[in-house]
Amino acid sequence: TTAQLPFLTPIAPRPDAAMLADVPETLTVNQQHLKLVPLTPELLKKYKLNIAQLISFMTKGTPTWMVQRDLEVQAENKTLYDPEMSFAVLGQNGLPVGVTIAYQPHNKSHVYLSSFSVHPDFQGTSVASWLLYKTFRTAYLKNIKTAAWETIPKINGDDYARANGYYKRVGI
Repeated sequence: TTAQLPFLTPIAPRPDAAMLADVPETLTVNQQHLKLVPLTPELLKKYKLNIAQLISFMTKGTPTWMVQRDLEVQAENKTLYDPEMSFAVLGQNGLPVGVTIAYQPHNKSHVYLSSFSVHPDFQGTSVASWLLYKTFRTAYLKNIKTAAWETIPKINGDDYARANGYYKRVGI
């Protein structure tokens, strides 16, 4: 399998009301009250296993222990994870149902999403867009105008096509 190189996407070509609008902290999806919170180092460590399981599911086949190891490294390294631009959506039970882990690479003018995952029960809902918008808006307010991430072809090509279809639908 090969990975598509990161592609750069304009966050917003100009300041507009949509990019500057506040992002709600709570949302009801699938009859659950969800909360959008910064993914602090403490939260990343506390829910490392849950977040690793989310990411493992999205990467189809990456062992959870490998993702956990990577999360431990990210939690300790601000060059690979910025808690001001990383977010989690917590379900009613307090566990993460979605995450974005983002940072600004050294000497780069873009935000890089190293992880973007949503629990299967919340795929096809507004959770993914909520997470991306919060991450992009936060970057935009820091005067970062470009986002980058990798869409990796999975074992199942349908997942790859579905992910790219989602990005096109939301205008990325």
